[in-house]
Amino acid sequence: MVSLEEIAAIANILKTAPASTVQLLHKIVNDEPYSKSSRKELKKFAGFPQNYDIEARKDKILKDFTKTELITVCTILGLNCAGSAKELSEHIFKNLSDLASLKNNFTEQLTDDEDEDSAPFSLESTNDANKQPRTPPIYHLPSPQDVFVPHQQSSNNS
Repeated sequence: MVSLEEIAAIANILKTAPASTVQLLHKIVNDEPYSKSSRKELKKFAGFPQNYDIEARKDKILKDFTKTELITVCTILGLNCAGSAKELSEHIFKNLSDLASLKNNFTEQLTDDEDEDSAPFSLESTNDANKQPRTPPIYHLPSPQDVFVPHQQSSNNS
């Protein structure tokens, strides 16, 4: 049985993403409040139990989540982010119910640009987005009196 930690890109996001991002996925797969151990628990997630009422969960998530939050979860899972909120919810639950196919999707999507940063939600990238542009240092130019001081000629006629 495949778990989320076996999908390297997802495991990396779960490791590096801000808590607010990880909490979104946690809310989908778990009814318990988010805690310090939630990241580890999410990595161990291997799909919903057989008797789990996925339809009821989809309805609850559809009511509780905004479309933007659903898009964020799709991004974490490497899913297509196009469609209505209902379509996104369907897509998320379909893939979380079959992690083996989700893992296969990741291996098929590998391209030559693997060297690029695979953590779209890294703490560094979110902090950089909130920074103001640096202002250039202000250099004070000397006043004209300091630059040009006329030499007084001494009248030494000796």
